[in-house]
Amino acid sequence: MEPLEELTDELAALHRGQGVRTGDIHRLIGPALMAALQLEDPLSPVQARDYLISGLVAGIRTLPPRQATVFEFASGLKSAEPTMAARLDRAASELDRDTRTLRRWLEKANVGVAIYLMRNHGHAEVEASGHPRRDDWYIESMWVEADLRARQPVFRIQKSLFPTVGGATQLTEPISLPPHPAESLGDISVAIYGGARLIEVRRSGPSLWMTQLSLPAPMRVGEIVTFGLECTLPARDWMAPMSVFTPIRPTREFRCTVHFGSPMVAQRAWILRNALPNFFGVEPMTPLAEEIDLAADVPVDVRFTNPLPGLTSGIQWAWADDAP
Repeated sequence: MEPLEELTDELAALHRGQGVRTGDIHRLIGPALMAALQLEDPLSPVQARDYLISGLVAGIRTLPPRQATVFEFASGLKSAEPTMAARLDRAASELDRDTRTLRRWLEKANVGVAIYLMRNHGHAEVEASGHPRRDDWYIESMWVEADLRARQPVFRIQKSLFPTVGGATQLTEPISLPPHPAESLGDISVAIYGGARLIEVRRSGPSLWMTQLSLPAPMRVGEIVTFGLECTLPARDWMAPMSVFTPIRPTREFRCTVHFGSPMVAQRAWILRNALPNFFGVEPMTPLAEEIDLAADVPVDVRFTNPLPGLTSGIQWAWADDAP
């Protein structure tokens, strides 16, 4: 049997039963997967699950969207039904296709993930421990809501993280603001919700503040962690005229909502999609073609699927001349 065929068959076998949620998942990792993931015996069940899911998630990100969705459901990454058939029924409902079509897509997805693992994951840079470097989590979804209707702008951020490595109990989340002489956040109010606890806020650069959060329990691979952060600024001159996100981790979906109020505090606004990032205090980002037709007191709401790491997506605007 050819190596690619062997690895594809082992991936197909992983979808059976509870998929990656199987308690003894380490017993289901065959020799081809062990080699592709650079794993060696003895391997604990926790290690096996972590490294396996890390590799699968990386491979899924290279698939066409519908194949990726089918693989996520079939493997148990996106659904907890006890059988693959039940998970594919869920996927069929979500994608509005029959299960026969989904099984064809799944066969192609298995090949796609196998090709990724053979070409990339197996050649990843190796840490001192002998295991490949990888992200500890990716962002399943992120929603930033900017409320400009009051004199003190409020930013609400909700994040859902998908851990690919277990055990993390703390997170560090950045807040980007224009350069300001204050050495501490001072009158800026930062609140955390969703079970996390704020440990500290510190300045790490002219326009960057870092918030350190403590989670109520250690992350577990495959179990989504959701938390929220609310930041209230003392005045609009503390912020740049934009609500944007420049991912440093893989991100499934970014949603951006801006309330411009009535009368509107913006004279015009536009959408940025995977634009080159810029620094606060320099000239504004070049607006793309997606001008927004503003309507008084109607929030602008835009969703971005798979925003590219290192590039900026979101909403930018020009303040109205008479904005209070």
